Parts: sequence; structure tokens; C-alpha cells
Amino acid sequence: MNNNDENRLIKMQIHRLDQKALAMEAKWGVGNLCKYASPDMKEKWNSQSNKLNDAVESGEYHVVRNLIDGTIRGWDVLESQAIDAGYKPVAPDYMEVRLDNGFHLRIAKNTSEARQCTAQGVHVWSIQEIARVIEKDFTLVNIIKEKFEGAEVKEVIEPFNFKKGDDIP
Repeated sequence: MNNNDENRLIKMQIHRLDQKALAMEAKWGVGNLCKYASPDMKEKWNSQSNKLNDAVESGEYHVVRNLIDGTIRGWDVLESQAIDAGYKPVAPDYMEVRLDNGFHLRIAKNTSEARQCTAQGVHVWSIQEIARVIEKDFTLVNIIKEKFEGAEVKEVIEPFNFKKGDDIP
């Protein structure tokens, strides 16, 4: 197996681990499982992380794969210890609105919490996604809000196109 193949396989394994980490952090909150762990487990977790980082740098696929398998089992042990200690997964934090046209929206604080609050017929956006949309086209709303303190957007209409003019009925 050549270096490029090993690097590709290592990236696939890291992606697999990232998926597990995202799922656990979405369920328990970022960093919480380590906070809930016993001192012995924290030490093992940190040792495993250091070994994995060293293995990824060395580029040895089989070592990386085995360490990632162990790290995924470690996530399960962290979760089991948290449950045994009486901790509960975090509930997602979101705001909810139903628009006049029936559009049902939940706005979550972050991407992890957005993953937790999905429901049939509900559109879920993280605050980061909303910020990206606003960043893309925010000028009209900001101009209005700057000119009229306390203004609230109640309806968004298309600005008049002076080059095109009115449609003739």
C-alpha cells in the first residue's frame, strides 16, 4: 500500500471517529463526558488521545485504525460512566416559531443542538446558519434598523427594480 492510499484510509478512519464524537457531543454537550468521568478514565482517555495523535502523525494506517476503534469504545465507556453516575444527556436549547404561511422553524444555539431538535415537518436552523444568510444579504434590513431605532421586520418585499419598471396589467 502506498503513502497516498494509507493517508486516504487514515482520513476515512478519522471521519468515522469524528462522526462518533459529533454524536456524543450532540447528546451530552461538548466536553461534558470527560467532566463526568472518573479520574482513572480521564487519564486513560488522555493517554489514548495522545497515542492516537502520534499514530496519525506517523501515518501508520493499521495503528491508527486500532486506536480509533479503541477511542470509539472509550466514548461508549465515558457515556456508560456518566449514566451510572446519574448524569443525563443535555436537552437541546432552541427557540421555535411558526410563520403565517405555516413554515415551522426551530432555531438552535449551535450545530450540535440543531441535530438534536429535528422533528417531522419542522425546519431546523442553527444560529450560525442564520448568520450566514444575513451576512449574504443584510444591507436593506440594516439600513432600515439604523435609520429607525427599534424597527422590526414584519414583511420582506422585493425592492422595486427601476430598470425593469412595473409589469403592465
